Amino acid sequence: MSRVLSPAHPWRAMASALVTVAAVATAPGMAWADETSTASLDEVRASQVQQSTSLQSAITASVVKAPTKIVPNFTARTAAAIRATRSASLFRWGSPAYAKWYAKSHILSKYKWSNDQFGCLVSLWNRESNWNFQSTNRRGHVFGIPQTTLANVREFGINLSTFMKTPEYQVQIGSNYIQYRYGSPCKALAHSSRYGWY
Repeated sequence: MSRVLSPAHPWRAMASALVTVAAVATAPGMAWADETSTASLDEVRASQVQQSTSLQSAITASVVKAPTKIVPNFTARTAAAIRATRSASLFRWGSPAYAKWYAKSHILSKYKWSNDQFGCLVSLWNRESNWNFQSTNRRGHVFGIPQTTLANVREFGINLSTFMKTPEYQVQIGSNYIQYRYGSPCKALAHSSRYGWY
């Protein structure tokens, strides 16, 4: 998970496309206001602006957006729910069985993923950490059940110490990453099987 590169900055793509439009618009042979043209220079300029604006809108719409930042009170909003979940579970808190039970409930309610997707998630995180919420790979700077990066943890307003004590946060952050990056656990597992990381 730590080797995934962030998508290219959307402004770079937009700037490149707008430079192309400008180059074409000013290329030799373009008759903007010669004697044979019936359009005035102002009309041509207005048309250029409209085309540029339309292109900019199309580029902006096509860029993959980064995941929404979680509001700073994430822990305050989820702490009570987590306490209730722990008391409702038949599995010992902190065990892999508890983490899997929590993950199944979370991905069903949050993402509507099927039992097949849960099976892929189990396989993926077996490979990453064997569902050990205290698992670390300091050489790769990845942590917890999903073996996520510190940058992903910080997006949720959680420090690493809290993250490493809370398997529920690990499941939530890991599944959020999978949904954003791959769309489903089975697609993430396929990527991991091919490249050795996700």
